[in-house]
Amino acid sequence: GGPINVQLVSVPIFAYFRANFINRRCSPFFALAAGGNFTAKQTVKLNVGDVMCNVNKLFANPQLGVNIRATTKQSVYLAVGFNSFVTRYCTEYTGYNATFRYRVGCGLAAHLGFTF
Repeated sequence: GGPINVQLVSVPIFAYFRANFINRRCSPFFALAAGGNFTAKQTVKLNVGDVMCNVNKLFANPQLGVNIRATTKQSVYLAVGFNSFVTRYCTEYTGYNATFRYRVGCGLAAHLGFTF
């Protein structure tokens, strides 16, 4: 037990949308996952000392793939996508004012999965 350390609490919230182009045993599809990872206050180390600020991350992941049905309730899918994210972070703190910057990142992703 013990109290929860709110500095370690992180809550991912996202939506996932998927559309099949055709309804066959082997179906190509488009999918989109988008959302964010929201944190409680986080300690950031700066030259002036430790600063508490919110650090949040937003992301989007569009995908193209193929779904192969094995049975009516089971399938295997393979998709490739593009990950992109924006992170807000604290860079400077003077008294009661904080300076925030935004970092944008991206990369390719491959997904292999099973549905049942």
